[in-house]
Amino acid sequence: MSNRFLHIIKPFLPFKSNAFVLKWLLIFALAVPFENSLVAQQDAVYNYTMYNLLSLNPAYAGSRDALTATLLHRNQWIGFEGAPVTSTLILHSPVYDRKVNLGLTIVDDKVGVIHERSVHVDYAFRFNVTKYSQLALGLKVGVKSLSADLSTLSTEQQSDPLFANDFTSGVYPNFGFGIYFSQDKFYFGLSSPRLLEDSQQYRLGDGDKNMFFKEQRQYFLISGGIVTLSNDFDLKPTLFARATKGLSPIIDVTSTVIFDDKFQLGVMYRTSKEVGVLAGVTLFPRLFVGYSYDWSIGSQSSKYNFGSNEVVLQYDFVYFGLKKIRSPRFF
Repeated sequence: MSNRFLHIIKPFLPFKSNAFVLKWLLIFALAVPFENSLVAQQDAVYNYTMYNLLSLNPAYAGSRDALTATLLHRNQWIGFEGAPVTSTLILHSPVYDRKVNLGLTIVDDKVGVIHERSVHVDYAFRFNVTKYSQLALGLKVGVKSLSADLSTLSTEQQSDPLFANDFTSGVYPNFGFGIYFSQDKFYFGLSSPRLLEDSQQYRLGDGDKNMFFKEQRQYFLISGGIVTLSNDFDLKPTLFARATKGLSPIIDVTSTVIFDDKFQLGVMYRTSKEVGVLAGVTLFPRLFVGYSYDWSIGSQSSKYNFGSNEVVLQYDFVYFGLKKIRSPRFF
């Protein structure tokens, strides 16, 4: 959702007041002078893509050979009122002979007065391609709800009837698919987590102007691996690409150095003119804590915010009967 949000607000960025931009953004988009307007929904994306992969690719479920719990939180465009705030909870695990795998993804995403919540269940069937590689096919099924607190907007006309009532979409279903290939030091995945492009219509006040919320189909590609540099150092390169109809494809390139299988420090570049740094540490054999900071470069938006913060916590609950998770798990 955030990429579409940035695309819409670019004409407003010369204004110095963030409050002015937020308060008038929806008024402009929804009431002046268009008969109808569209607010497009997109999947939230993190700098720590690998830790968020299950929400984008259901075939990743159970790939860590443990019950894995992950919590991510992202505050985008710090200092910009109403900027995107996203939280994601992920659980996934093998359930039968490591061939059948299940996952659960819960996402809470808010941009301005628009609030989106979703719950999805993931199923992945995994099988061996060779002795050292595996392929998984995944299916994602879930529901999403959308609301817009229009009555909280400050408008030029006091008690403007167009924004007197809040909007709630109810619950609507969707489904998606994915494939995920992995070896000990390499992985590759393709997915489209929500195939249905459902739309919701809301009439503004008693007038003839409507607001449409539409689900946008997205396609994701991710690939990466581990390169051994020495006994103590490894390099983890990652390539992540996403494509959406009507928008330019966006590619993330990340390179992370790992020291002693515990400490991670990396850099990220995004073709939407963003750069970032990532730092993380494995505090216990199965607990990872990470932080990322990114900021815009060469764009007007950088003048009106202080970058974006992101944190991730991940813990692997190893099953009884397994002495340990096979090798250090970096993806």
